[in-house]
Amino acid sequence: IFLLVSAGVSWVSCLKAIMGAKGSKLSDKELKDLEETTKLNREQLEHKFSQFMQQNPTGVVDRETFIRLTTSACGADAGYMFGRIFDVWDTNRDGSVDFKEFITSTSVMLHGDLEQKLRFAFDVYDANGDGRLSLTEMIQMMSAAFVLVSDTEEDDRRTPEERARRIMEIADTNKDGEITWDEFVGAGRKQPDLLEELGISGL
Repeated sequence: IFLLVSAGVSWVSCLKAIMGAKGSKLSDKELKDLEETTKLNREQLEHKFSQFMQQNPTGVVDRETFIRLTTSACGADAGYMFGRIFDVWDTNRDGSVDFKEFITSTSVMLHGDLEQKLRFAFDVYDANGDGRLSLTEMIQMMSAAFVLVSDTEEDDRRTPEERARRIMEIADTNKDGEITWDEFVGAGRKQPDLLEELGISGL
């Protein structure tokens, strides 16, 4: 999904589009809870919350707005990919992402351990939510992200299908045509280059 990193384009920067300049405040309890679940201190949390509220005065961002802002910031039509990211971030399935969901998810993406990042990638790829990754799901996601790969990238010009098939070869240990979470995380632990295929090694 995250071919942007391998292309020298930080897809995380696209997500900053939902951040503005200033805003409201978090309660002491909210700050304490978020300090425990993220690797951010109070000052950092307050600053990011202020930015979030400036861009999203209602305190939440809906799916349509999220996709519009992120794709606009990236200058490419990667709506499917960012839609899947939104779906994973929307942990309570209410159709919107609030600051807690936003900051907790981005903290995992930027500061999480290997398994947390693999979990995030797996969930984004798993479009139908059945707990298994099919070749079709991987190709679909990689194709959505592929539009963000620079035309000048010469190190790796493989197609999304070629990338997806390589991941399937690595992770589908029982060769049933699907990748379970256990297979996925096992492959990620044993083969660091899997992270490069997913584009999350640079986070």
